[in-house]
Amino acid sequence: MDAGALDTSLRFIRRVNRYLGGTRAVMGHLRRWSRDWTPGAPSPLTFLDIATGSADIPLAIFRWARRRRFNLRLTALDLHPTTLSLAQKYIRSHWPHAVPPPIDFLRHPGGNDFDFH
Repeated sequence: MDAGALDTSLRFIRRVNRYLGGTRAVMGHLRRWSRDWTPGAPSPLTFLDIATGSADIPLAIFRWARRRRFNLRLTALDLHPTTLSLAQKYIRSHWPHAVPPPIDFLRHPGGNDFDFH
């Protein structure tokens, strides 16, 4: 797929997530789950986002957690190299130190070391 067309598609998905409830649904679950979390806890909560697309939802999670002083580690995976590149660009342009850059699904070491996925 052409990178420009893919970028347009990812921007559309971000708008869908924002305005039709994809992001809101995730954040609603986080608000409920986080009632017993301790702000500033030394051990991070770990999140895995599979098929991250432009990584807009992990970025929303990071912003939400940072405002509440929750320590967390996000891992965003995607299979498509151009999608990864566009996601990295999107994250750098909106919050350069927010989350580690999304990584190739096939290069992720695997394991079950995540609290939420």
